[in-house]
Amino acid sequence: MRGILGIIIWVAAAACVVWLWLNDQPASRPLPGIAGPAPTTLALTEPARLIKFSVSVGSEVAAGGVLAQFDTSDIDADLAVAKAELAAAEAEVRAEQLRRIEGRRDAKARLLGMQAQARAAQGEARSRKAAATAEMHTIGRSVARIKEVAAAGLVRGDGLASLEGRRARLRQEARATGGVVTPWAELQVALDASLDAQASVDGDAVIGATQARATVWQAQIAALEARRARRTLKMPFAGRISRLMQRPGATVSAGAAVVELAESSTSLVRVWAPEQGARRWPIGTRVQVRVIDPKSTPASGVVSAVSPGIVPMIERLWQNPNLPRYGRLLHVTLDAPAKGSKGILAGEAVSVRPK
Repeated sequence: MRGILGIIIWVAAAACVVWLWLNDQPASRPLPGIAGPAPTTLALTEPARLIKFSVSVGSEVAAGGVLAQFDTSDIDADLAVAKAELAAAEAEVRAEQLRRIEGRRDAKARLLGMQAQARAAQGEARSRKAAATAEMHTIGRSVARIKEVAAAGLVRGDGLASLEGRRARLRQEARATGGVVTPWAELQVALDASLDAQASVDGDAVIGATQARATVWQAQIAALEARRARRTLKMPFAGRISRLMQRPGATVSAGAAVVELAESSTSLVRVWAPEQGARRWPIGTRVQVRVIDPKSTPASGVVSAVSPGIVPMIERLWQNPNLPRYGRLLHVTLDAPAKGSKGILAGEAVSVRPK
């Protein structure tokens, strides 16, 4: 009996040794990894004071979701000034528009008055000319008749001189009246042209310089509003928050990382293999990927790439926070998750072992 017990003990011990040896092989050890591609960091293009974060580490955020808000009081002050200047320029444009419309209305009234005066003067001059011409014709016929009678010896030619003098004066008056009609006619043409030109510019009621100033302020407002919008960090894609890298209330310098994030779901896992065992993880090796949580369902995948050199492991996977770790970077492409499975989220720490 004692001999059988000893044999059993020796067999169990040998089995333990074999199991430990097999699991101590570099290719059999689980490798640490992170689900998802390399994280993305967001930063500001100018220094500003961080007011608050709207998310926490591990939060799942949709594309466009607000991540952090920064102080905009300096921009708000400049924006208020720019809007006031724009309002003043627009008011000046409207006032000038009304002034110019009223000025054109007054000028038009004066032109219409002059036009009526010109037409009346032309009518009066034409009437006088027509009357003088008619009287000259009448006198002419009378003179001709008197001459015929005087030639026949029936009457004397007294009064011919006065009639001839009257006809000469009428001729001169008609000639002078014609000289008056012509300038009034020319003035009428000029007035008509002025009224036509004024009608063509009745809609132009903006001063060029003032409108240009208003345009400049509009551009300034657009630039300030764009700066203000950049003081709010938003999620560029659906993803998960990995780290918050600043403290609310602190002034963050331009270019300093504020938040680290990664895509929400991914089929990629980054794995670091120790140099002495990297050769045992060639491309095409089938692996099993499991989240650190022991209750999670493992996923399957295949090694799709191996880095040509040693690279540093990300800090959160170091066993000793003061001792950096290095290894070959492996890319594992996961198989499509089973129906109903949520899969592995980007940013989750995983362990990878051969399948």
